[in-house]
Amino acid sequence: MKKQSKHILGFRGIVLTAFVLLGLEASQVLAQDLKIDTRPLTPQEIKDYGLTNTTQIASGNHVVGLGQPVYLELLVKSGIVVTQAVWSLDAVLDADDDPISSAAVLTASPLPPTMPTYDSVDRVAYDLVDRAVIVPDVKGTYQISAEALTSNNTLNASIDVVGSVYLGKDYVACTLCHASKQADFNLTHHASAFIDQINGEGSDHF
Repeated sequence: MKKQSKHILGFRGIVLTAFVLLGLEASQVLAQDLKIDTRPLTPQEIKDYGLTNTTQIASGNHVVGLGQPVYLELLVKSGIVVTQAVWSLDAVLDADDDPISSAAVLTASPLPPTMPTYDSVDRVAYDLVDRAVIVPDVKGTYQISAEALTSNNTLNASIDVVGSVYLGKDYVACTLCHASKQADFNLTHHASAFIDQINGEGSDHF
């Protein structure tokens, strides 16, 4: 009986711990009055909202190739009124967290105010405060922050955007751990699709 009770107590302890952790996680989410999100931009949205042909599409990822735009949205929890918002590019750091020079700047986003946020959950829980865009020009981490003034306090949010380059599927550091995956991938049409396309040999499937 004692052995069984120990198991029961152990299970109860696990359940209690899980509830505590979930509660902490929920409180952290609820406490996020201000946040910065990256927003995808699709070809259909460019057409629907009358954006110019020079407006680049975006994946919505915070890690992008050099020259690719990252559309940023400053979101505040619904019900909070923001009177002023200020964006800041605080630093650009290399892989060793040392500052590096970059000509990239935060500029006004080409996305119109009438365009809703991409995430349907955010549309319910948050209001759009402001938008900005940055285009990484050197490899590194772009530390971005925003400050929002309300009637009685100041809210802050931050995000890291990473400018990167594509090393390719045959990059030696990747093959050290993923040699079998690389071999399997090379047997698929995806491995040669880009080369076939630029050589005029590919189909429109890719």
